Amino acid sequence: VPRTGSADKKGGGLTRKASGMKGTPRYMSPEVLMNPSGDYTEKVDVYGVAMTMWSMATCEVPYAHVQSALDLVRIAHQHGVRPPMDYILQTWPDFAQVLSKSWCHNPEERLSAQELIVMLDRAWEALGSPNEG
Repeated sequence: VPRTGSADKKGGGLTRKASGMKGTPRYMSPEVLMNPSGDYTEKVDVYGVAMTMWSMATCEVPYAHVQSALDLVRIAHQHGVRPPMDYILQTWPDFAQVLSKSWCHNPEERLSAQELIVMLDRAWEALGSPNEG
C-alpha cells in the first residue's frame, strides 16, 4: 500500500499522492509497483483486497512460486498473470467474478470500493442461506 503524502478529491474519487511504498509486492497493484511515487485512486486498495480475498479463499499465498521481486513484476504486472481461480470458479463463481473485476491490470477497468461492496453483497446473496431449502 502506498504511503500517502496528500489527498485530493478528483472526479468524485479520492486521489492520493504517494510519498513512498510500504507493503508486500505480491498484493500491490501494477501501478504502485511500476511507479511507487505516482498518483493513485482507491483502486490500488481494491486490487490489494482482491489478492487478500483470493488468499483467504484458497489458503495460499499469491504467486508463491515466484522467488524474486523482479520476476513478480514481470509475470504478474507486465504480463497480467493472476492467481489461479479453478477452485473458486467451481465452488463460488459469483465470487470469482468479483475477484477478476477487482484485480484488473488497468485501474480504469477495476471496481471502485463501492462497486466492490455491492458485488460482494450480491455474491454472498447468491450463495443463499444455509437454512433455505
